[in-house]
Amino acid sequence: MYKKRNTLISTLLLIMMLILASCSNAQNENNSSANNSNVNKTNIASINYNGKTYISLKDAFKATGGNVSIKGNNVTTTKDTDVIKLSTNNTTAYLNSSKISMSDLPKVKNKDVYVPMDFLTDILDAKITYSDGKVSLLEEVPLKYTKAFKIQYLKGGFKKITDGNNKVIILAPKGKAVPNIYKNNTIINYPTSNILVSSSTEAALLRPLDEIKSIKAVNLKEAEWEINDIKSGLKDNKITYVGDTTSPDYEKISSLKPDLAILYGGNYGLNNMMKKFDELKIPYVADNEYLEEDPLGRLEWIKFLAAFYDKEDIAEKYFNSEVSKVKAIENKISSQKKTKVAFGMVDNGKVYVPAKDSYAAKMIALAGGDYVFKDLNTKSGYITLENFYAKAKDADVLIYSSSKEYTPSIKSVLNEAPVLKDTKPVKYKKVWCLGSDYYQATDKTSELIEDLSSIFHPESFKGYKQKHYSHY
Repeated sequence: MYKKRNTLISTLLLIMMLILASCSNAQNENNSSANNSNVNKTNIASINYNGKTYISLKDAFKATGGNVSIKGNNVTTTKDTDVIKLSTNNTTAYLNSSKISMSDLPKVKNKDVYVPMDFLTDILDAKITYSDGKVSLLEEVPLKYTKAFKIQYLKGGFKKITDGNNKVIILAPKGKAVPNIYKNNTIINYPTSNILVSSSTEAALLRPLDEIKSIKAVNLKEAEWEINDIKSGLKDNKITYVGDTTSPDYEKISSLKPDLAILYGGNYGLNNMMKKFDELKIPYVADNEYLEEDPLGRLEWIKFLAAFYDKEDIAEKYFNSEVSKVKAIENKISSQKKTKVAFGMVDNGKVYVPAKDSYAAKMIALAGGDYVFKDLNTKSGYITLENFYAKAKDADVLIYSSSKEYTPSIKSVLNEAPVLKDTKPVKYKKVWCLGSDYYQATDKTSELIEDLSSIFHPESFKGYKQKHYSHY
């Protein structure tokens, strides 16, 4: 029993070290897409003819930095090195001398030329959609809280993905021939429907996309999952356990022929698996949400995963909804006095605590807490028990970053560190631990923060029941 408990604790400590590690420099060096200049452009004219939508060439090319010249029936558009020529009385156009067929003749209105929307998608590096009378044009996916990946739209429905390891992948629509200019890149066909996930946080972000069903292989056993659809899938053999990430069964993985493996990279990443997957020609991407220092940055990786399912619109809507909920929580407790919060876990005389700029520390702040280790300079992830006690003894709340599976009671906490008996949170029974699904609730960021806020400010959340934390 003791050996089993040590193994469980070691596993949890590894998870904590991964998540609490401060990795801001690595994140910021990857990409600079958080401040997108290519935001959603909607002031583009359109007309409807016989139930079909046509888009203004002038507006579309102006929005993307191109030019349009109209001389009689002949139209020439230019953008960067591309030259597109077409005629208003012909459905054949030319992109750099290559023929492109239009689904219908262009329409002329007010000295402008309107073309079918699908044709515009074929000639512009952009995603064009039409809804409620408005045209939406995106050159890349807008990001607000992360700089660690990038998604750019290319002609013909292709996408250029720069993942967490700065690797470039071209996403190709299934059934569409890949142009020669992309063939030296890693090509992944989308939408994907047979994937391997290496961590539970990645799986959680697939839940709002309704794509848990696409998971066919995992690196966690059934007992380690809190997501019911995955537990039942493993039980019914619809999902295959392919070994843990330290010793995966490569033969089994190869036999499953996944469309995509979602791995995590960075300094703590699955670099050995990636090397082996390169040898086996198994397509993979680096999903590095665990390195994010902002909880909303972690959540924003849902947009990265969505690109592989062509569900960016669903991801954007869900993400914006979560951001609004978090802002509402902040506003709700903005006038309240901040609660002093200690956060950490004891093992063998050391205490693992979140770094001052970690996502956990940020969640405490968003929830109206004053993190007592906010001035701590260590980035190692641990401090001495003496240092922990010095700060925690006068805290209002202690969040013990274990779960009841590993640390079932306050007695088990005090067995590890008897000195904590004299701290204010223990005396006044203000000690909480992580719920069993805590690390599988990345998609429920607003709930995680609301739970914390209800613990810090119970007077403002009367009758509220925490979902992802447990009281000792």
